[in-house]
Amino acid sequence: MKPSDRLPSWHDVDRDHIVSAEQILREVVRHTPLLPSGSLSQRTGGQVWLKAENLQRTGSFKIRGAYYRMS
Repeated sequence: MKPSDRLPSWHDVDRDHIVSAEQILREVVRHTPLLPSGSLSQRTGGQVWLKAENLQRTGSFKIRGAYYRMS
């Protein structure tokens, strides 16, 4: 891998990186709902919502990073 092929590390990411990734992934990932978790909310004393990424085609959130890297 050439240095120019390197993905940005977390501290190099800016708004332009995020917008670019969203445009690439728009056609691939599903929009998944946020679901309230009664048991976790009760345990923590605050509202806890879970992102239902298990509804992605791959069954997890990993489709975003993998697809973005391959693109």
